[in-house]
Amino acid sequence: MPDFMESRFDGAEETLDFSHGMLTKAGYAQLPAELRRLRAKPATLHDEAADAPLAEKRGTALLLAMRLWEPDVFRPLRRVA
Repeated sequence: MPDFMESRFDGAEETLDFSHGMLTKAGYAQLPAELRRLRAKPATLHDEAADAPLAEKRGTALLLAMRLWEPDVFRPLRRVA
């Protein structure tokens, strides 16, 4: 995977997106199912392209990650509840 991450993701057909939010346990619990659904999409598209000529196909990768995390710069800004 290091060669995948060497990209600047600034090419015409590349994207690098980041999302952060303060979620409840219930909200956080919903995300794994959404990630599984999204992770399955490339496999479905791959199967649909099985009969397409090789010249029409391109290797494509999708990286998904999730963890409990808060940026260091946000900690001092936290309001005491």
